[in-house]
Amino acid sequence: MGSRSRFLRRVRIENFRSIAVCDVELGNLSILIGPNGSGKTNFLDALRFCRDGLAGSLDHAFSVRRSNFYTLRHQPADEETTIRFGIEFELSDCAAGSYSFEIGPLSPRRWRIVAERCQAGRHMFRREGDAVKEATFASPPAVSPVRLYLANVSGLEPFGELYEKVTSIEIYEPDPVNIRMDTGDSGSERRLESDCDNLALLFDELPEESKFSVVARLRRIVPELRDVSITRLAGRRFLRFKHFAAEFFANEMSDGTLRALSVLVATSQPDVRSGQLPLIGFEEPETGVHPGALGVLLEAIEEGSHFIQIVVTSQSSDLLSGSGIPADSLLATEMSEGSTVIGPIDAVSREALRTGLFTAGELMRETTTHPEKPLARLPR
Repeated sequence: MGSRSRFLRRVRIENFRSIAVCDVELGNLSILIGPNGSGKTNFLDALRFCRDGLAGSLDHAFSVRRSNFYTLRHQPADEETTIRFGIEFELSDCAAGSYSFEIGPLSPRRWRIVAERCQAGRHMFRREGDAVKEATFASPPAVSPVRLYLANVSGLEPFGELYEKVTSIEIYEPDPVNIRMDTGDSGSERRLESDCDNLALLFDELPEESKFSVVARLRRIVPELRDVSITRLAGRRFLRFKHFAAEFFANEMSDGTLRALSVLVATSQPDVRSGQLPLIGFEEPETGVHPGALGVLLEAIEEGSHFIQIVVTSQSSDLLSGSGIPADSLLATEMSEGSTVIGPIDAVSREALRTGLFTAGELMRETTTHPEKPLARLPR
């Protein structure tokens, strides 16, 4: 597995939702394991928040969550508590770097950008408040008080590549209701959308080899399935599932089948195989799928991680049962004193995996896995 697919090397989060402080390294495949309510989803949402804040504005990032700075801030919080995000990354020319921003309170209902900093190879900028304090390029663009500065300088390299990669992060939560609507020709032909409502379009556009692989894997999950194809009616495309003795459209298929197909298509889509999507995430891909078939989904996810970086949340021991997932791919998540703690699995669990005493799935089922150690606040 080459390091070329590893865009995010480290993620730092402070005071976002249930996360008081988080500082973790990510591999090509990272699987966050832990019980319900431990904060796994909040980690993925932090990545989405960064993406949304750069792609549009921070106001947009708050509004799509039907929230604001004060409700997203980790509680309890005092008047000076800020939300902070930071990443360490690697770009296509192997230029390593870091990017961070901090949001703080301005008034009872408003927020402000306190600081923002980016270092990419030999290039950098440092923003404080509404002013650029330092930059390696001439005539820095004006600062917007409500927009992150990385968006302003996205026309300059290497900042443009970083901006493109962060804003291309996609987190998948397949919505069977939307998939069943069979919208057919709406959405992108190259990139599966987060709720997978353009699934029919993406499936139809897959290369024949990828399409064959997706159907073959779905057969292992749905034993009666014979084929998946596209039927065109009135200029629209519809998913059609051929079973042993009948054919069905998507609106007649189970939630689990549609979710499984979404995961298989997501990991086979052209922008994954070409590396155009730098990172994708899956929120509990095991939902609605028979435990005995979950290994098929993990197989597809592992294969996809050879091309790009993938982050998965799961509370299912069956997903990892019988797998050879290395300890370095597992991040334990737990709630401690009202705050989410995320970190590499503890030393005892790592040794159990290394010696073959447990598989990752057996470890989740038979023991309690904790983060290796709690983390202190991030240095300023």
